[in-house]
Amino acid sequence: MTGTIETVETVVDSSCLINLCAAGDLATILPPIGLRFVVPPAVKDEVHHLRRRSGVDAVLEAIDLRGAIDAGLIGVCDLESERETELYVEFAAALDDAEAMCIAIAAARHWMLAADDRRALRIAVENGVAMITTPELMRRWAENSSASAESVRTALENIEAAARYVPPRDSPEIRWWTKSIEARNG
Repeated sequence: MTGTIETVETVVDSSCLINLCAAGDLATILPPIGLRFVVPPAVKDEVHHLRRRSGVDAVLEAIDLRGAIDAGLIGVCDLESERETELYVEFAAALDDAEAMCIAIAAARHWMLAADDRRALRIAVENGVAMITTPELMRRWAENSSASAESVRTALENIEAAARYVPPRDSPEIRWWTKSIEARNG
C-alpha cells in the first residue's frame, strides 16, 4: 500500500501497535503514514511493554499510549452497533478479544485493518476488510517522511528486537525490509 497518502480510518490490532511503538516515537512515525489510527479498548488493554536490550539483559519498557491519544495520533473506538457486536461474537470464536473487536469494527464500518496475524488477516479477507501490515506501514512511513536510510534501518531493527517481529517470507515487503536493514549510510 505504498504511494499517495490517503486518510483512511484504520483499526490497529495489538501486535501491529506494539511494532509501531517499537519502531520509535509515534509522533514521528504515524503522521507520514497518512492513516487515521484507532484502537478499541481491548487493544489498549493488551499493549503493555516492549523488551529492550541493555547489554546482555532484557529490560521491559512500558508502553504509554496516552501521549499519542491526547495528541490525536491514535483514536479510541468501541463497539457501537448491534452489527459490530454480532461480528465480534462471531470472530471471538476463532480469535482473541482484541483481534475480534478490531475486525468487527473494520468490517462493520468499512475501515482498514492494520494487523499481522495470519488467522486474523484471513478472517478479515473473508469479510471484505481492507488490510495493511507492519511492513507496509513502515514502508509508507519511510517513503512519505524525511527519514534517513539509517533511521529506517534503526526503526526496523527496533521492531525485530523489541517487538520480536520479522515479516513472513511471503510478505510483499520482505525484500524492501531486508534491503533497508542491510543499508548503511556513508
